[in-house]
Amino acid sequence: MDDSTDQQQSIDDQAEQAATATAAAVGLSDDEQIRIALQEIVRNDGMATIQQIYNAVVREIGQPLSEQGRASLRFFVNKVAVERGYVSPYDVEKPGWWITPQGRAWLESPNGDNSSGLTIADWQTAINVDARVAWLITDYPQWLAATFQTRVIFEPQTDQRFTVLHNGQVIHKGRFNPTDGLIVYFSSLPDELYQYVQRQLSRPDTVHQSRQGTDWVRFIIYNEADYGLLQKVITEIVNLDDTPSLWEYATFVRQLDPQTSYTASDLLVRAQKVLKGIPTDAKQWATLLCQLRLLTSDDNIHYHVQPYVQGNEQALLRLMVLAYLHPDSSGAERYTLPARLLLPRLREITATQAMHTFTAELRRIAPQLLNWYAEAGFITIDDDHWQATADGLQPLLGEDATMQLYNALLTTLLAEIDGKPNDLPDVTMDEPLPPVRDIEAVLQELSRELIIDEQVIQRICRSLLAGRHVVLSGPPGTGKTELARRLPSLLWREPAQTLTQLATGLYQPPLIEVPEQRHGYAIEMVTATEDWGVRDVIGGIAPCLDSDGRTGSLRYTIAYGHLTRTLLRHFAGTEDGRTLPPGTELKRQDYHDKEGRRYRGIWLVLMSLRVRRLMRRLAVC
Repeated sequence: MDDSTDQQQSIDDQAEQAATATAAAVGLSDDEQIRIALQEIVRNDGMATIQQIYNAVVREIGQPLSEQGRASLRFFVNKVAVERGYVSPYDVEKPGWWITPQGRAWLESPNGDNSSGLTIADWQTAINVDARVAWLITDYPQWLAATFQTRVIFEPQTDQRFTVLHNGQVIHKGRFNPTDGLIVYFSSLPDELYQYVQRQLSRPDTVHQSRQGTDWVRFIIYNEADYGLLQKVITEIVNLDDTPSLWEYATFVRQLDPQTSYTASDLLVRAQKVLKGIPTDAKQWATLLCQLRLLTSDDNIHYHVQPYVQGNEQALLRLMVLAYLHPDSSGAERYTLPARLLLPRLREITATQAMHTFTAELRRIAPQLLNWYAEAGFITIDDDHWQATADGLQPLLGEDATMQLYNALLTTLLAEIDGKPNDLPDVTMDEPLPPVRDIEAVLQELSRELIIDEQVIQRICRSLLAGRHVVLSGPPGTGKTELARRLPSLLWREPAQTLTQLATGLYQPPLIEVPEQRHGYAIEMVTATEDWGVRDVIGGIAPCLDSDGRTGSLRYTIAYGHLTRTLLRHFAGTEDGRTLPPGTELKRQDYHDKEGRRYRGIWLVLMSLRVRRLMRRLAVC
C-alpha cells in the first residue's frame, strides 16, 4: 500500500501553505465525512492512516483543511465511527484505521451512500429555521419535482442539509441555517451564471468562491427574489446538462473509424458538433463512452471503437445497458455493474410499480438508468410508473456477433444472480482431502527441484490423506522446508480451466476469458520455540493501549494464536484471520497469496530445532 502518492504529496504541500477550511463549512455533514473516511480505508485495502483520510477530504472539498477541520475529522473517525463500530479502535500494534464488517455494511447501504435515509416529510419536520425562509422547506422540493419530474432528485440529509442531483450528478448542496436562511453550495458555475448571481442577489456580499483554484461557489437565499434567482440557476444548469439518449451515444461512436485511434480531445471536439448536454471535460467524455462499453484504450490516452459496436442495433443498446459501469462508492477507479442489482427486480416483479422503486438504491443515477432501461426495451414507462416487458430478459435470435455477445452477457449475469457464477466449484466445508489426481506427475515435478526418495513422498501423502500430522526431521539443507512448501500445493492442485466472467475494468469488454487454477494448499511457516503455550497456538487475553494510543491507559482484547489465525483465514470477513467471521453462518473462501495464486486453503507449518520437545509441549496444550 502506497501511503504517499504524488497527488497526496501535492495536497499536503497545499495544506501547509493555506489551511483555512473545515469540511462542515463547505457543506459536508458529519456522516459525509465518515463516509469519505471509510471509502478511503476501503480504497487502501481495509486500512488507512489519518493523513490519507485528511487527503481524501481535501480532494472532496477542493481546499486544505484548517487545524480545526482536522481536529473535527479526527473526532468523527476516532470517536464517532469507533463508537458506531464502523472502524476498529486504534491499536498501536496495528497502526492506522481498520474498517470493520459493520462499517463496510453501512458504507454499502443507502445511508452510507451519502444519504440520510430520511423521507422528505421527516426531514421537513425536523428543520427549525427563521420564518423568513421557512416556506422554502416545503416549496423547494415541490418545485423541483413539478418542474423536472424524475430528472432531478432532492435528497434530504441530516443536520438540515440536502443534495440536489441531476442524472446522478450533484447540482448543488444546501443547508438551512437557523438565522441566516438557506445556504447553497454549487460545485461549479459557468462564468455567466456566476456573474449573474453576483449582480442579482440581494446580498452579493454573501457570494463566496473557493480559493486554491477550485470551483465551488456559496451564497445565501434571504427572500423570494433570491429564491427566483436560485430557480433560474437550477433551470439553466439542468438545460445545459440534459444528456443524449442511449442511441445517440451509440450513433456517435458507430460513425467513428474502427481502424483509427482517437485522443479524448479528438472525441470531445467531434461530439460537441453533434451532441448537446455532454461533459465539457475531454477525459470525462471519453470515460463515459468507456463506461457504456463503446470504446476501449490500451494506454489510457488513445481510444478506439469496441469491435461489436457495428452489430445489431437492438443488441447493442441492451448490451450497453447491462454492461454499463458505474463508479464504485469507494472513490477509487473501480466500477460496479448496476445490472447485478436491477435484473432480479425485472424477473421478480411483473406488476406496475411506482417510479422510485426501480432504482431506489441507486438514487443518484436513477433517472438516467430508468430512461436507458426503457430505451433498450427492458421496461415501459407510463407517467410515474414502470413495468418490466414480457420478453425483456429473453435471448435475441440471430447469428450477429453483437447478438451473440449480448446473449452470453445476459446468460452470465442471470447465472450469477441465481448463485451459479461461472467459477471453480466451492470447496465444501469439512470435506476430507480428495484423492491425489496424478502422483507420478507430482513426483516428476518435485524431482526437478528436490532430490528426495519417492517412497518418502508417498508415505507423507498417505499420512495426510489419513488426517494425520507429519513431522519432517533431518540435518539442515536436506530440503525439509522446500518440501513442506511445495508438496501441499502440488498434491491437490486442480487442472487449469478457462472461465467466461463478467468484467468491470474500464477498458475491458463486457465478458472476458479468464484462465483459472486452484492449487492445493499454501503454507503459513512459523518458527516455534519450546516455551510455546496455549496463547501462542490457540490465543488468549492480551493487553493493549486505548483507542487513540495517547492516554496510556490499558484495555484487554483477544489475541488469536497461530493455529487459530490460520483456520480463520479460510473464512470471509475475518480480516486475514484477525477477527471471528461476522454473523452466524460461516462462509468458506479460497486463499489467495500475495502473487494472486488461488489455493484450496492454507496449512500451518512449524519449524523448530527441538521437534520432539515441542511436540510434547503442544500435546499438553
